[in-house]
Amino acid sequence: MDENPVNGKSAGAARAAGPGAPGKGPEAIRAEARRAARLLQQGRTDEAVNAYRRAMERHPASPLPRVGLAGILKRRGDIRGAYDLLLPLIGSENCRIAAVTEFAGVSNRLDPPPPEAIPLLRKHLARPGLRALGRIKILRGLGRLCDALGRCEEALACLNEVKALQSREFGSDSGQFFRMLDATARAYTPERLARLPRASHGSELPVFIVGMPRSATTLTEQILSSHPRVHGAGELTHIIRYARNLAEGQAYGPRLDALTPERVNALAADYLGRLRALAPGAARITDKMPFNFVHLGLIEILFPGARVIHCIRHPLDTCLSCYFNEFPDGLSITRDFATLGRYYRGYWELMEHWQKVLSIPVFPLRYEGLVAEPERQIRELVAFCGLEWDDACLRFYETGRLVHTSSYHQVHKPIYQGSVNRYRPYERFLGPLKAGLGDVPERAGYPLQQ
Repeated sequence: MDENPVNGKSAGAARAAGPGAPGKGPEAIRAEARRAARLLQQGRTDEAVNAYRRAMERHPASPLPRVGLAGILKRRGDIRGAYDLLLPLIGSENCRIAAVTEFAGVSNRLDPPPPEAIPLLRKHLARPGLRALGRIKILRGLGRLCDALGRCEEALACLNEVKALQSREFGSDSGQFFRMLDATARAYTPERLARLPRASHGSELPVFIVGMPRSATTLTEQILSSHPRVHGAGELTHIIRYARNLAEGQAYGPRLDALTPERVNALAADYLGRLRALAPGAARITDKMPFNFVHLGLIEILFPGARVIHCIRHPLDTCLSCYFNEFPDGLSITRDFATLGRYYRGYWELMEHWQKVLSIPVFPLRYEGLVAEPERQIRELVAFCGLEWDDACLRFYETGRLVHTSSYHQVHKPIYQGSVNRYRPYERFLGPLKAGLGDVPERAGYPLQQ
């Protein structure tokens, strides 16, 4: 809702007051919220928190700074603090959708989740004139909350409606992705890889963490970034951009023959320069873009001294978790269980291909093994990265590092077993997913019970 100016000042007067004397109108409130959001984008989290708190003091009736601050607290692991900030807003019929969805997000992270949050969310779902995008956001939050409370049929009903609305509003085309997987496997044959040049920089700085979304890539980066000589850079898009530029609008594979030693070294230098700017003193910098699994052939060419960590999780657990989450470019692959199963199968088959043709080291990190024997797995992970052991890696959940992916809640607590076999309560609904996966679970080491 828009706030009315107070003290008789207009929005124009608020703008005229300038940053040194903040105004009180709606535009002044939005400007302060934008400034706090920019601080957060710049990694100046404490300053962003203080900016939101000052805005709350100046504009106690406005939801904007309250919602912004709750978002930071949530990602820092202060779920109760975020919930307490948002609860007073939810009773309003005109509460902003952003506040409602943020409230849903923090509600299902509380232990135990508050059952009273469900009727509050359903009340806003019934708001007259609610647009499709707002309905999608509330339904997704409601579905996750029902999931956290063990109300499986209600959870799936919410998510199924989300997928139907997304397909109707935005359309979907998963075919392009599967064509890209096929072209990549055909392009990177052992013979072609042997002919292509390699970058000559000799750097071991980058560590690539790849896998399916929701396969513990964020947790893996959090563990490594707790090491004093490692910086976690998050999900970088540079490799994907290099690959798209190489395609030049055509099939991905044929352009690889145009790679010269000069071009290879220029691309590698560009990427390494961007990494070093993030953490000049780091010995290793992680790039946890999961979709880089498609581009491991290019990564070998650009970074022959790099290390790759392949995060693996039970296919049914992974796909179910993907179904419950939102991905910026993932409408098509998560639109239904059958498509998700095909996606996982395509990913796994490409990883099998890389295993046959790549020479850079790839460390398979299974989520179930990490949960069962965390210290042993983490020690092996640190050694694989060529680093000396540091006990801080076992206390990864104590870091104040802000995480921006949907796994932010997991990395602020010790490793737990609650997400292993999470598919079991839903198994009777997963026939299309199993059909899409085919025999991949067995090939991946997770045979399904008949």
